[in-house]
Order: sequence, then C-alpha cells, then structure tokens
Amino acid sequence: MKGPRAWRTGAILFAVCVVLQGFGAVRYAFRMPHDLVGIGLYSVTTVLFAVAAIGFYLKWRTETRQEG
Repeated sequence: MKGPRAWRTGAILFAVCVVLQGFGAVRYAFRMPHDLVGIGLYSVTTVLFAVAAIGFYLKWRTETRQEG
C-alpha cells in the first residue's frame, strides 16, 4: 500500500481507535469513578489517537490535492 491510500487507511483506523477508546473510557469511568489515574490515561490515549487520526487525514488531503 503506497501513497494517499495508506494515509487514508491510517486515518480511518485511528478514527476507529478513537471511538473504541472513548467507549472504553466511558465504561471505565462508570465502573471505577474514583480511579482518576486510569480515567486520565484513557482520556490521554483517546486524545492522542484523535491527533494521529487528524494528522493522517491532513496528510492524505495534501497528497490527493497534489495529484489532482
């Protein structure tokens, strides 16, 4: 897999990770509401997955605009 297709696939996979990680964070917060470290770690990883998804998306957009 090369070029824009790889960036698009990465963006989609990271977006799926954001949804799953967010769902997991909500479940964890309801199950263990006093564990602030666990909730914080879930939140940080959700944000980092979102940043990665946005980065992959922006890279895909720039490469598809250069080709077209």
